[in-house]
Amino acid sequence: MLESIFKYVSLETLILAVPALFLLGSFFCAIISFATITNEKSKYKTLTSFIGCLSPILSLVSVVIIFFTISGFEGGTASVVTGNIFKWFLGTNFVIDLVFRVDELSIVMCAVVTIVGLMVSIYSVGFVAGERGY
Repeated sequence: MLESIFKYVSLETLILAVPALFLLGSFFCAIISFATITNEKSKYKTLTSFIGCLSPILSLVSVVIIFFTISGFEGGTASVVTGNIFKWFLGTNFVIDLVFRVDELSIVMCAVVTIVGLMVSIYSVGFVAGERGY
């Protein structure tokens, strides 16, 4: 099953998508909020709520796919993924890279943080639903 997913998306792309989806969802909600700052907020309340809850759900799906890949779920062995993002500092005798390192422990922690973020998003939509400024 995972092979069919990785025909379209690489593992490194999924790893980068986890924080990027949160940030994109927040960015789109902020743009919609600032664009409708006058009196049109009620029209876009459902859209911002949907985007605000969809981005953590997509991040969680990415985390689950990464977890099953890293843990060797389909008969493989557990592995560690290390991906260089960019070279942060180049010296004459040394190089400092910005690197993502994903192993079983870090992906479990990422799943916990993503689930908590999803629960906060769902709770906040219900909490502010009856507020006048929302």
